[in-house]
Amino acid sequence: MLLFQSCHICKGKNPPEVEAQQIGTKAVITTVCTNPGCCAESTWHSQPNMPGTKLPAGNFLLCISILFAGGSMTKVRQIFNHTGLACISMNTFFKQQRLS
Repeated sequence: MLLFQSCHICKGKNPPEVEAQQIGTKAVITTVCTNPGCCAESTWHSQPNMPGTKLPAGNFLLCISILFAGGSMTKVRQIFNHTGLACISMNTFFKQQRLS
């Protein structure tokens, strides 16, 4: 979050408004500059989307790796929760399983 404490456009002294959002394993950070002359808005994504879809690549790859390895989504979610990592929902996993 230290990277988003100043406007990357005007380099002003006022810190921008920062909004963080989590989409499974993907983080999306939106900043709006609070300097009167700038007001620039930028959005940063921690990972790209799969080509031709709106699905984050990490979410898709996590689903596929669990399926191909024969693992358990319940156990993977439990491990991610214990280690403080962001994880996809069970609904997302089963949706990808149906579509794959």
